[in-house]
Amino acid sequence: MELFLASKDCLSALANISTIAACLVAIVALWQVYTTQRSTRESQRVELFLKFNQLNIDQGITSTSQSDHWYNNSKFAITESLFEIAPRSGSWRSTVRWMLEWQRDFIREGGFEVKSYSKKFREYCKDNNYELMLNKAVEATPLRPISEGNVI
Repeated sequence: MELFLASKDCLSALANISTIAACLVAIVALWQVYTTQRSTRESQRVELFLKFNQLNIDQGITSTSQSDHWYNNSKFAITESLFEIAPRSGSWRSTVRWMLEWQRDFIREGGFEVKSYSKKFREYCKDNNYELMLNKAVEATPLRPISEGNVI
C-alpha cells in the first residue's frame, strides 16, 4: 500500500511539473510571436520610408503637373500607412511629422477625400497644423447608388 501511495504522490508531482513546463513553453512561444510581429512591423516601416524617399527622387526626375499629383498622392498614402503601423513609436511619429512637413504645399492645396483617412490620422495632421481639407468637387457631388449606373 505504501508503494501505491508513493507512486501516486510521484505521479501527482510529475503532473504538476509537466503543467508548469507546458506553461513555460507557451510563454516562450507567445514571446517569439510578439518579437516576430514587432520585427515585421519595423521592416514595414523602413520599407515605407524608403519608398517615400524614392518617390521624392523619382518626382524630381520626371516632374509634370499630372505626375506630381500622383507622386504626392502616393507619398501621402505612405505617410498615413506609416502612421497607422507605428501607433506608439515616438521616433516614427517624428518621422511622420517630417514627412508631413515635406508635403506641406500638397496638403495646403486641399482636395482630399477626407473621410478616406483614419480619424486618428486626421486628428494627428490637425494637431500638427496640417489639417486635411475637403475636395470641393467631392463635397458638392453626392454619391449615387450603384443602381443608378454609378459603376466603373
